Amino acid sequence: MKSKDRIASIALLTFCIFFYFQSNNIRTQSDLALSSAFYPRLLLALIAILAISMLIKSFLPVKNKDNHPSKSPEQKGNGKIVWIIFLLFTIYIFSISFIGFILASFLFMSIVYLLIVGKGRPVKTHVLSISGFLIATIALTFIFDRFLGVSLPGIF
Repeated sequence: MKSKDRIASIALLTFCIFFYFQSNNIRTQSDLALSSAFYPRLLLALIAILAISMLIKSFLPVKNKDNHPSKSPEQKGNGKIVWIIFLLFTIYIFSISFIGFILASFLFMSIVYLLIVGKGRPVKTHVLSISGFLIATIALTFIFDRFLGVSLPGIF
């Protein structure tokens, strides 16, 4: 497992370094406080920090190898959910150009949330979470459009 973590972290760091240099090709507008490359570089930096922490963790000794509890029936079904989320993500990517960023992102986040969280929570919690998704989507659109000068696809 440790060798897989090392390989994955080195691959992620390579990915981050490559795309950091590629971000120099992003066109920017000179009158903006933040360039259009700011957000991709921020995400790349966060991914690189996590990859470095995974690389460091792969060199640390494992504490308890024998404490792996068996998977519950609920956890065994998570593999199907992962594939469903991959399918939904593919649909999301293609739907952005048809229904716009705001609506596609809001629907994608809401469906994935309901898929992962499922039942068992009060309706008020679901309403608050889904409202937060709408606010976050509109806020991201505003930030990208006003501060970064990046137009996101949309009908609005």
